[in-house]
Amino acid sequence: MNDIDLSAWTTDTDRTDAILEGISTSRRRRILYQLRQRGSTTLTELVDVVGGEADRPGSSERTLTHSTLFHLDVPKLECLGLVTFDPVSERVDLAVERDEIDSWLDLAIRTDLGGQLVARESRQEPAAGNKEILVVEDDADSAELIAHVLESANDELVVTTVTTAETAMAVLRSRSVDGIISDLRLPAISGLDLLRLVRITDPDCPFVLFTGCESDEAALEALDADVTSYVRKSADPGQFKTLARQLTSAVEGC
Repeated sequence: MNDIDLSAWTTDTDRTDAILEGISTSRRRRILYQLRQRGSTTLTELVDVVGGEADRPGSSERTLTHSTLFHLDVPKLECLGLVTFDPVSERVDLAVERDEIDSWLDLAIRTDLGGQLVARESRQEPAAGNKEILVVEDDADSAELIAHVLESANDELVVTTVTTAETAMAVLRSRSVDGIISDLRLPAISGLDLLRLVRITDPDCPFVLFTGCESDEAALEALDADVTSYVRKSADPGQFKTLARQLTSAVEGC
């Protein structure tokens, strides 16, 4: 029988508990999402990320956000060994591999969810056979246009629009949906992150990424995460009909 190194196991467990507790706030997770994407950032940029809904630059709310990041959130992440921080230049750098950040964020969100996303199989049938669609788009005008095109293309589609992946997760914890359209680039948590979260509890929910990102790498990541369809934004007004057609086809096929 091989000996088990209990001291190492305890250390790993303690570290896991400390990191999960340390990244329990949405502010700190937004910092990590930003760093995962960019590798390095400044406090000024982070204020825009974690306090983007505050008033205009220079407002008291933004000043408070900056102070909280400087004195509390970033030092905590540095203490956990996840970032390095230069208080003079106010630059924050990722101190671990991005794959490790992915693992911590994924574990934290899975722990929070605890299986609470509502699966479609457990939902009550909507009235008159309607299909509920969730559109996640940070541009309100684009979201409204997508909703209009979808509902015009199929009168059985009932569309809810939200502007962040976090809000989308709140919706999915309260009820299930029959299909999702999401922008790739969203504040803090990306559409790709949202796709991965949805796939934890619903591997078959139609999920279309709608994005202006031209990166082939992003498309490959989406395919690996089992995206239903990937539609690139363009100047062509017909793109919205393409989007509606692809989502409707996927929903009807389920």
